[in-house]
Amino acid sequence: MKNLTQQVGFSQRVRLEWLEKTANLILAGNDKQSINDALQGILENKVSIGGSAVRGNREKIITILMKVWLTTPSELEPLRDASLELLKVIPRSNH
Repeated sequence: MKNLTQQVGFSQRVRLEWLEKTANLILAGNDKQSINDALQGILENKVSIGGSAVRGNREKIITILMKVWLTTPSELEPLRDASLELLKVIPRSNH
């Protein structure tokens, strides 16, 4: 993996519920655009409310969520896939 130390941490606060929702959207078979649209709706009244920036906090958070679950670097895909499998079988109360 190239430059792993440059990718540690998030530049925005990301709530666990948003990570779970994104994972569930993927597990439900949604495509990238559908997931993006759903996340825009979920975060609409929570992040960048009334903001006019082209790439505000909401878009940055969505990028983070997509990188974790959808556009994962190829060398991390096995970890992502294993995580999605665990989410299928572990009760939500244990997440």
